[in-house]
Amino acid sequence: MRKDYQYVDDATSICLTTTEEGDNQVVGVLINDEHLDLLVSVQSEYFTVKGTITEWYEQYKEQYEEQVGVSTPTSLEAFKECLMNDWMTVHKVIWD
Repeated sequence: MRKDYQYVDDATSICLTTTEEGDNQVVGVLINDEHLDLLVSVQSEYFTVKGTITEWYEQYKEQYEEQVGVSTPTSLEAFKECLMNDWMTVHKVIWD
């Protein structure tokens, strides 16, 4: 990889984020605790991800435990549902 590409790769990450619909779910509390915990945590913290959706979930679980100090109540199925329902997506973050 070229050095300038490597610099960009090192200075950026893909992070989970909520969509407008996901934000509306949180505000209206229209969802169960498992989904709600996931969406609220993604709104408040940076969770970096790489690879497949299952790997995203594993990375989310690991980072959640590091940041919150307890295991996430969110299952893989709830994680996938948040993505499929367009409540959550990813965005590119540039670390400054």
